[in-house]
Amino acid sequence: MKKKVLAFCFIILTAMSLLAQDLISNEVNKAVRGLATGLPRRLNVSIKEITLAGTNDTTTEFSVKMAIIIEHYATNHDMFNVVRVTRNQRKNNEPTTGVISGTYTVMTNMVEVYLRLNVEDKNINSQRFTIPIAELKDISLLPANSKTQEEAVKQDQAITIITGITNQIKQETVIQPRNIPIAPAANNASQSINLQAWFDSQLGNRTFMHREPLELMVMADRDCYFMVIHIDVNNQMKMIFPNNDDRNNFLKANTARLVFEKSSYMFYEPYGSETLLITASTEKYENIEQEYNTPWILATADAVRAATRGGRGGQIETGNNTGTQAVEGEIRYTINILKPHEEYRYGKPDNMIEFVQSMRSDAEKQKGVFKNNDRSGSGYSIVNNVRVSYRIPSDAPDMIEFAYYNLNGISGGQNLRGQTRGSGFTFNFDRPGNITQTIQQVRSSIENKGGVFQGNEQQGNFKASGIEGQYRVSERVNVTITDKPVLIPNSLIEREVKNYFGGR
Repeated sequence: MKKKVLAFCFIILTAMSLLAQDLISNEVNKAVRGLATGLPRRLNVSIKEITLAGTNDTTTEFSVKMAIIIEHYATNHDMFNVVRVTRNQRKNNEPTTGVISGTYTVMTNMVEVYLRLNVEDKNINSQRFTIPIAELKDISLLPANSKTQEEAVKQDQAITIITGITNQIKQETVIQPRNIPIAPAANNASQSINLQAWFDSQLGNRTFMHREPLELMVMADRDCYFMVIHIDVNNQMKMIFPNNDDRNNFLKANTARLVFEKSSYMFYEPYGSETLLITASTEKYENIEQEYNTPWILATADAVRAATRGGRGGQIETGNNTGTQAVEGEIRYTINILKPHEEYRYGKPDNMIEFVQSMRSDAEKQKGVFKNNDRSGSGYSIVNNVRVSYRIPSDAPDMIEFAYYNLNGISGGQNLRGQTRGSGFTFNFDRPGNITQTIQQVRSSIENKGGVFQGNEQQGNFKASGIEGQYRVSERVNVTITDKPVLIPNSLIEREVKNYFGGR
């Protein structure tokens, strides 16, 4: 009888989940159909960001979800031909003549989404719909560093004031092919440099995951020198390009350039809404080399101003042999570092080579991908649309951190827990001499990590750091792991549990 009740409950919960997805999909589908109403002929369109209302261009996990669903229904509509640019490769060669974009507002119980269709910067159609927040419980509506929409807006406004930018230009959030022609600026020393930038990330919408590299392309309307400054969620700033590995910051007019060709720049915690400031000058920056190895500093208005003029206390060369004055330009982009769905930290494995080989082998057996960096002890894998990254943090070199993202969960709202879990296994080790004292130590260690321990000197179960299992004590301690994070080698899990029990 109990099994029948449980089965019935599972069916009801599954049906409710499907109904929630149908509700979201139906609302987006109706909105896309509404945008197409009255179009005289089929229209080429691109899908841009769905940003948080009141901000310059802040995106979130909800932004990614909406863009994916909107693209799906626009692609399947007779009046739209979606022109999509993926990683350095066009899906087709048709020009984009329309843009679907939008904003959303987080209310008490609902999320209000406002979509618009623009053609040549003119609004053709608009659509509004709402989604109950209860149906979006697994999707982040705000950046990780914001508790309310008002807080996110204030943070965005503060950065805008600090950087001193008044004219913002929203660009596509994907990398375009090289050599994109744009109109050259007039030969006028008083006119600023017109800058453009394109981003590429796995999720799009300028949304990046833990240990995901920044892929950035920039272009200007005249020959110039440029730099890229990163302002993080704690309002700390640092120049990230040029750097020690790539000191060439010259930008040829009207020619798009991939920024990190000889180096790489990774995003990681803290998570939330951050800023990339790109600044340029027709003259070289003096003393810029002093910024290559400097630490992060507070991004005050004076600090940003000093950095954009060539370093702390540096300046732009004010002239050249032609007697002309330097021309400058800058542009700001908001990016979002998405908080992982699951995060774990374990003791660093004794043999990193064996650890990496084990992860690579497991990923390849499941027809996934695995990439690692031998120099920094970091890497990531994607298996069954679950992205797992690992790294050895600089502030804790004896530990190893893991971050999990369920990519299906972002796009389709599917259950996150099921797809990020691995298979169970068993092992055993020598029984400790004082089992009573050992159990007390295990309980304390697990509970200090926020886990749960229930047991005594004979048997019990535990749950901590994504690991769930049972133990039974006889001549040896026999452990059965019933649940663990996917892709993490069994040897690492076994080592972690043995550390709880003081085993070897």
